[in-house]
Amino acid sequence: MKRATLFAALIAAVPTLFAALIAAVLLSGCFATQPISARDPKACATLPEAAQKTCNAAGQAFLTGEGMVSAINQTIKQNAESPGLFTKAELTAFRARVKEAQAKMDDAYDVFKNGDYTGALSQANLTNALLKALLAEVAREKAKESKQ
Repeated sequence: MKRATLFAALIAAVPTLFAALIAAVLLSGCFATQPISARDPKACATLPEAAQKTCNAAGQAFLTGEGMVSAINQTIKQNAESPGLFTKAELTAFRARVKEAQAKMDDAYDVFKNGDYTGALSQANLTNALLKALLAEVAREKAKESKQ
């Protein structure tokens, strides 16, 4: 039963995730050709080849994080508009966690701007792991609430 609930939650989250990824690609423009953060698309081009790989990976991690933030925010917004799915306290807690993750991603980008691409990649990946867990939690809660 738990697998079915998780599966249903993941299926329910797919349209939101897809829309968020499409929005991120459309808003960033340059990501279709350059795998780096929209904040500085040429940052990796002048680096030595070994550093370019880490720099590009960090940029992709920023993009992934931005897509997950967008998906989570969209899910929260949809549920806020549907009375009874989430309590006000749950919505507030989810929003606070998204805001905290965005701040951590901004911190990772500051590390990136200072040239520590490995450190930025590490921080961005950790933040993405938190966002992934939050996205799964939001989807799980949504599935649980919609069954009640």
